[in-house]
Amino acid sequence: MEKTNFIPEKLRLISEKGEQIGIISKQDALSLAEEKNLDLLLVSKEANPPVFKLGDLGKIKYFEEKQKRKQQKQSKQNEEKEIKLGFNVGIHDLQTKAKQATKFLDQGKRVRIQLRLRGREKQYFNESKTKVTDFLNLIETEIKYVKEITRLPNGYEVTITKKN
Repeated sequence: MEKTNFIPEKLRLISEKGEQIGIISKQDALSLAEEKNLDLLLVSKEANPPVFKLGDLGKIKYFEEKQKRKQQKQSKQNEEKEIKLGFNVGIHDLQTKAKQATKFLDQGKRVRIQLRLRGREKQYFNESKTKVTDFLNLIETEIKYVKEITRLPNGYEVTITKKN
């Protein structure tokens, strides 16, 4: 719905409650809108005669903005969280990060786990893969692999979600 400067001589009018008022003249519609202190909003330009509705434009824009924010909030819930591990990370740190991963999974988010190897650590690819699998075993909820454990040039990566 939008407020428009184009108002034809004959138009179909709908009240602010959604009730059909009928086909009335431009002057009657403007006076009715001014009397109720509302705006004349275009609903459908293609209809014959065009359809207008009485309403408060500020209120309608507010509710549209509210809906938009709600949708953005819901789309953020489907985001992916990332947990980075190092080769020399201790067992307690792994447990803490596993609890964090469990929390993310319980929220319905995907979790990407990355183990990065730097410098001389790159010669320990086999040990680092076992470190990733040990970390996955520490996660308390049942998991489903979105992307299996893959070897990267500088480490390993895996993406998981909660098993339904």
